[in-house]
Amino acid sequence: MFREAFAIFFAVGFGLAFCQAPVFIQEYEQRLGGAVGALTALADQYAENANRSDMTLEIYVQRHLVNADHVTRRTGRTMVATLERLSTLEAAREALDLAPRWKKPWVLVRHGDGGLLRDTWAKFGFTLTVDPLFGAAGVLFGFLFNRVLVVMLRPEREDWF
Repeated sequence: MFREAFAIFFAVGFGLAFCQAPVFIQEYEQRLGGAVGALTALADQYAENANRSDMTLEIYVQRHLVNADHVTRRTGRTMVATLERLSTLEAAREALDLAPRWKKPWVLVRHGDGGLLRDTWAKFGFTLTVDPLFGAAGVLFGFLFNRVLVVMLRPEREDWF
């Protein structure tokens, strides 16, 4: 009786927990889009400044990096970091956009930005959203989790023949 109750408890618990994945991913994607938008605006300003100076963006950044003034070199390093982060976040956004719904959690684990994930988690609020696909996966996982616990916690039997 207890075994069945725990199986149901784990199935329902994991089912509800797994239903949160699509909501969390959606909130992360919104933050990711905002970060890409803000960094794109900065990159566009860098490109505009380069254009006004009759340079490509690459040459403009390189001139900052090799400038004798340490403040200007620091600005060049900031530009490089901004452009690299933009490239990384754009790749992550594209990977999430191209992923089928079922694979998005795995893509998020693989390509997710640590800072954005922490910020999303800090503001994430659990809801009673029931997603049939993720809920079913969670129920299955809950039953499997229960089975593993039963097998691990079962006392060893000594059979006397």
